[in-house]
Amino acid sequence: MRLIKCSLIFMILVNYTFAQTFTNSYLNNGISVDTKEQKEIRTYEDYMELESLLKKAITQGDQSKYFSLGALYLEDFPFKKADKEKAKIYLNKALNLGYGLASLALIEDYIMIGDLDNALLLLEKGLKGKNTDPNSKIVLAVTYNGIVLDYKFTNMPYVHKALDLTYPISQITNVSSLDFSIANLLNIAGNYEEAKKYLNTACNNPNVEPTIKNACDNSMGIKNNIKKSTECTTCGLGALK
Repeated sequence: MRLIKCSLIFMILVNYTFAQTFTNSYLNNGISVDTKEQKEIRTYEDYMELESLLKKAITQGDQSKYFSLGALYLEDFPFKKADKEKAKIYLNKALNLGYGLASLALIEDYIMIGDLDNALLLLEKGLKGKNTDPNSKIVLAVTYNGIVLDYKFTNMPYVHKALDLTYPISQITNVSSLDFSIANLLNIAGNYEEAKKYLNTACNNPNVEPTIKNACDNSMGIKNNIKKSTECTTCGLGALK
């Protein structure tokens, strides 16, 4: 029996999506109020100019820039160290205004101390945010599922809650990491036929992420039935016969 690697989904988010999203957020959202041109930060002067533009945008009513400013303060530059406490102020403001991606940064402290319930509550708030865009919902959904699969897989209410929150998102998207996490949740919940469909969809996606593809290749599970794991007692990601 071949087991899918523990912590796979969560590591994808931490090492790839999180970094990519927040590294580019201030470039994509931190645009000049007047020229609408993206601003690349190469010097301290660039940093100060962008900070000023974002604050100006906020005073003019652009609430989305709370997230951009928080992301800016979260980033380390050679000429300016991150200010995580200041970042949290703006990211919390953004989350309260319905910009759900901010929750991804705000869960870090809870993860570090093992307070997973509060981390999941923040992600749920982000998923339900009125201004959370579809791409952000995918990121948050995979992160939510990853935490449940890694740490809460023996507690069925958490598994069902994860499916309630993220299954509808998977119905209108085509992202292998989300489908892969849904497959594992369905497997744990005992819905093996649906789990098999989701696993095949994830593994055969032409845009499958490299880590997911590697897991699919190693598991040899695409053509076999999914069964509940009787061997993996620490990860809850299920087993492939």
